Amino acid sequence: MRKYILFFCLAGIFIAFPLNSQQALTWQRPPGAIASIAKAPFTPGVSVSPSGTLVMIMERPGMPSIDDLAGEELRLAGIRFDPSTNSPGRGDPPEKSPVPEGPVVQENLGEKAAVRTFQDLLQNPYDEILFGYYATSVIMHIDMDKNKTMIGKHGVYSGLDPSPDGNYLLVQEIQKPYSYLVPYYRFPLNVEIWDTEGRPVKLVAEIPLAEYIPQGFGAVRTGPRSFIWRSDAPATLAW
Repeated sequence: MRKYILFFCLAGIFIAFPLNSQQALTWQRPPGAIASIAKAPFTPGVSVSPSGTLVMIMERPGMPSIDDLAGEELRLAGIRFDPSTNSPGRGDPPEKSPVPEGPVVQENLGEKAAVRTFQDLLQNPYDEILFGYYATSVIMHIDMDKNKTMIGKHGVYSGLDPSPDGNYLLVQEIQKPYSYLVPYYRFPLNVEIWDTEGRPVKLVAEIPLAEYIPQGFGAVRTGPRSFIWRSDAPATLAW
């Protein structure tokens, strides 16, 4: 009799373990003190108007929710983003053909240079199309009554800065060809000055693709860079 009792007891133990391991768990919340730190609002950004009479307060969202983290994420040209935030007015994103048009070919035409390793780069022509689709935007002027006026044309813009006197815009627009070796901020770009209606006033620089920049903290791309308006003049550019 003792042998049977011992057998049934051991069998009960082995059966109990798998039952415990199959318990459904939900996301757990930390203690209140830790949760309050994680949910604390970020310090808002501040931007002073050129006239110095107005201040714009820019608040950022706090910790992302589980739904946000579980959503789709695209990784293109060194950027990670949620495609669902795309404006619905743009239409559906381009679909990928099940049959590629040809192989992806990259050539080194006799140049030797150390290249950094970057993440989330473009890998094929379809990535280029997607990047162009999601990165294309339009510059809008929005007044205090929320009236919107389109300025210029659609483009892949990487920078926009109004002159201190408010009469000009410093615009940086990314150009093709895109690269599979470096992120978007090393793609070719044009630096232009526009008037407030979006009409080009001056082409300041045509900056080429920068795939081969020497490694090191002091290494930079050749040519003009770091364009800014001088704060002590109405519309004087420096770089």
